[in-house]
Amino acid sequence: MDTNIQDWTPVVIRKPKKEKENKPHISKPSSCVKTTYTENGEEVSKFKIVSHEMAQFIIKARTEKNLKQCDVAKRANLDIKIISEIEKGGCIYNAINVNKIAKVLGVNIPRK
Repeated sequence: MDTNIQDWTPVVIRKPKKEKENKPHISKPSSCVKTTYTENGEEVSKFKIVSHEMAQFIIKARTEKNLKQCDVAKRANLDIKIISEIEKGGCIYNAINVNKIAKVLGVNIPRK
């Protein structure tokens, strides 16, 4: 009898594939999303956005401290694109990022 011969058949175990939903992946905090439902039962998500007033307040506070956007980004450990988008206004509100900016600037940012 040859000892190198296997007397069993290999079995491959795989996890079942999950069906992908047509919903986009949302990586923002849930406090930024307001979910409502239509009469048809469809889910509609609305995001909180950075107001123009908040953006202007951040710009004013940054310029009073003679800081550039890149300086605030480095100190807050954020990407400069995030600072730029927030200062433009109209981007999706993220409390974590706004709190980091407020801490760097040493101000209380009004949230409306």
